[in-house]
Amino acid sequence: MTDEAEYYAAQEKVLEALFTLVTTLRTNPELPETIEGEAKIREEFEHVELITKNGEDAIYVCYNTNYDKFNLSEEELPKVEYFVNQVLEIVKENLMLFPPMDYFEYHGVSEEAIELGHGGDFASEDMYGNPFGAIDLAMYDLTMMNIWSTGCNPCIEEMPDLQKLYEAIPERVNFVSVCLDGEKEYDLAMEILKVQGCTFQTLKGDQLAENVLSTVLGTPTTIFLDSKGQLVGNAIVSAIWKSDGFVEKGLEIIQERLDMIGK
Repeated sequence: MTDEAEYYAAQEKVLEALFTLVTTLRTNPELPETIEGEAKIREEFEHVELITKNGEDAIYVCYNTNYDKFNLSEEELPKVEYFVNQVLEIVKENLMLFPPMDYFEYHGVSEEAIELGHGGDFASEDMYGNPFGAIDLAMYDLTMMNIWSTGCNPCIEEMPDLQKLYEAIPERVNFVSVCLDGEKEYDLAMEILKVQGCTFQTLKGDQLAENVLSTVLGTPTTIFLDSKGQLVGNAIVSAIWKSDGFVEKGLEIIQERLDMIGK
């Protein structure tokens, strides 16, 4: 086996259990559930490292450095250690913070008006290389587009609920996601989608982030587009809503957008 093949074999082992190795944590003394979550995280992770404070929020990166359960060979171990360190750098460099609590609100929906750059041209391709563009938008009355990145923990946390919503949306509505670093972090993005059970179409958003989505300042952000690629209503910013009633709330918001365009 070549050095490159050995590296990728070791990388695959880590990807299979990535979420048991590295995660992020947000705590706030005013939210008891985050304190309970911290206690659980500290049981599961050897290292809980404070990155920054954001108002009353404390943001941590949590990781393990004991790889015994992976049964790594002596040759694989340093490659896995190197890969985990690379993931930690990605998390720290790409972590996106929102203004404190009044914006990062899990009990409701925060909306914000945005504008699309470059004439709203969504020409791109999905994670499997299939083209996506105006013709795909034209096939539906409404397209719900969830924008995320691999370093965004709230984005990843809401994916299973987004999958349930995707399975429940009306026929005349489409759902796609856009990974803003889907090309740069292709392997990681694909593993996240696999682990979270996502079957909806996901676009590589690296170029979109530089043009049509350049006004999107944080993730997750969800926008709605009509059949001509025009925005319908405001963008939904931050994690959308609590898991309880997620699908029902999502369908309600979709219907509101359909009403806006008379559909």
